Amino acid sequence: MIIKAIRLQNFLCYYGENEITFSEGLNLILGANGFGKSKLYDALHWAFDDYIFNTETGESENTSIVKSKLVCDKTKAECAIGEIITTSVEIEVEHTSKETYRLKRVYTIKKIGESQFTEPLKSETSLFYKDVLYFKPTIEDFTEKVEKLIPSSTRPYVWFKGERGIEKLINTTDEKSLREVIERLSNISRWESYKKITEKATETASADLTKQRNTNKKEADKIADLERQKNNLEKEIERLEKYIEDDEKNRAIAEEEQEKYLAKKDDANKIKEIHTKLFSAKKQYENIKKEYEKKDMGFTTQLFDKQWILLGLDKYIAEFGKKIQNYDYEKEDLKRKQTGKESKFKLSANIPDPIKLQEMLDEGKCFVCDQPIAEHSDAYHFIEEKMNYKEEITKVLDTLNNHEEFFSQLRNNALRLETVIQDVPQDITEYMKEIEHLKQQAKIAEEEVNRIENELSRLVQSANIEEEQADNIMTNYRHAKKRANDLISNIATNQEQLRINKANLKEKEQELHKLTKDDSEVLYLEKVKEILEDIKTIAHNTKDRIYQQLIQQLEDKANKHFTNINNIGGAFVGKIKFQPWGKGFRPKIMSNGVEVFSSNTSNISAMKLSIIMAIISAKDRNAEFYPLIADAPVSDFDEVKTITLLNEIGNTFTQSIIMFKDLLKENKNPNSQQDIYIVDDEALNDLRQKLPKDKPIVVHQLFAYNNSDVDNRTGTYTKIQKVKEL
Repeated sequence: MIIKAIRLQNFLCYYGENEITFSEGLNLILGANGFGKSKLYDALHWAFDDYIFNTETGESENTSIVKSKLVCDKTKAECAIGEIITTSVEIEVEHTSKETYRLKRVYTIKKIGESQFTEPLKSETSLFYKDVLYFKPTIEDFTEKVEKLIPSSTRPYVWFKGERGIEKLINTTDEKSLREVIERLSNISRWESYKKITEKATETASADLTKQRNTNKKEADKIADLERQKNNLEKEIERLEKYIEDDEKNRAIAEEEQEKYLAKKDDANKIKEIHTKLFSAKKQYENIKKEYEKKDMGFTTQLFDKQWILLGLDKYIAEFGKKIQNYDYEKEDLKRKQTGKESKFKLSANIPDPIKLQEMLDEGKCFVCDQPIAEHSDAYHFIEEKMNYKEEITKVLDTLNNHEEFFSQLRNNALRLETVIQDVPQDITEYMKEIEHLKQQAKIAEEEVNRIENELSRLVQSANIEEEQADNIMTNYRHAKKRANDLISNIATNQEQLRINKANLKEKEQELHKLTKDDSEVLYLEKVKEILEDIKTIAHNTKDRIYQQLIQQLEDKANKHFTNINNIGGAFVGKIKFQPWGKGFRPKIMSNGVEVFSSNTSNISAMKLSIIMAIISAKDRNAEFYPLIADAPVSDFDEVKTITLLNEIGNTFTQSIIMFKDLLKENKNPNSQQDIYIVDDEALNDLRQKLPKDKPIVVHQLFAYNNSDVDNRTGTYTKIQKVKEL
């Protein structure tokens, strides 16, 4: 069934005419608290079942109780005395066979006083069938048609209201909760009745057989004694079978504990291994961090140790060179003025010195240009002249303040530093690269520490064990193993005694048969009893087998939904397990065979919703044609988990109608005339990316209006508007 549209007229807070069209896929009804979400949910239930929910008690109340409270207060306030007000909800649905119907429920009142109305105890229904283009009334029964469209046994699992509605369906503290689900899921109750019928028939046949045997007067005493022994053996057999059944259950529990402790031991060893890895990773991180900090702090010392502080002084060295040059020019000018000669020598007076000049003449070779100097050549005479000139200059300089040697030393030192300064930028660059490399290495090491810590945290949480508990694991394991072995021994002993008793019972039956073998009526009743016992055994085995299959089917489907809802990176998921409990089953969240205690409310809600979705998808192959209708199904989910839930709902149901306040945010546009809430497009687009393209999303928003005092309900009403379709 697909709900195509709903039309409301003066229903509760919905004033006047309101129409909402739905599509297949995900239909979201967004509204803040008090904006009419629950009233829309009530409209659907009222149209189908003639009841709404009392928000205070959570119980359903039909029209005979609610009466004129169904009618919009604003409409009643505006109505004149003597006027009639019609309240109606009409729902257009499409059946799986593509037949389209309109179901309409109407409640009519008349104003007879200022605040008085006629209040009929019943509403009226009508049913229409679409014949090609037009809807025509049909003689089909309204209630029967509703039952065909969506069975009452299925309805509670696809239409529920808030956490309270979910809790009523899936009560984790009630052993009967899942048993009732199994009964609704299947024809298991039929096999239970078969079982009881065959048990009763077998008891009757046995009584008839005993009665017939006792009619034999000749062997009456012997037959009575054999019957007494047979009855005692049957009681003992029943007692032993009960012992064996209980011991089998306890053995299963003990063996489960063995596995649990073995798993815990493995986890404890893993925890120790991870602790070792964590210690090593932390040590490596600290070493790299210290080296990085040392290198980073050492930058200041490098300024002086490697003369980086000179960076930028090269321009001053060049400037100093110019000053030296000017000094030389001024000195030459002084020489010229003192000697009266123009110097044709560009080198300083002591460069090369007179000794070197003489050595060049003696060797016949210039030490500057490495050219030969022939005796009496121009070069030879030039050097001689320079030597004579130096002698004259020296005499002149002796009379002046000559700082040439000091300046020359400064110049030479500056020239050496110039080479050092040239290398400083490269040295600093290399040093900074080393710092950055160490910084990156420290970051990688820190991330590795965080990764290992997260791995350890997840393992500790999933294993539900601390490292110091590991020493007790094997002790607990041995105790569980001993209990299991003791129970196995008890089972074997009881089974052997059961075998003996059954053999003895068979002997008594054979003796009784011999005593009554000539009685045709006894022979007939023996055969009847034998056949009925075989049928009883078949009924017992079949019921148990089908029950276990249904439990496993439900558990598998629930875990699929549970994993998808909790599909959030890094979050703990666990696994749903239906554990035998009393005469039924109880759902638990398990981790490595161990129940997760104190699981958060979000995970519990996810488990219950997963079971509900599993119930629907397991009920029959047409389950996807039942629309999911939920009013605020969860309040403890964050935005991310809400998106994963909606994604799973969208992928599970052909159609869903979800009413909640999520995906709304405050409207911070001061110039906007819209409501104070707007749709959170970012979250909605995230949902759109997750759902398949063939799963449409339609978004309606509820808007609340008030034409008078906010404390006056007669001026308050709700309107609904389609705002998005993706």
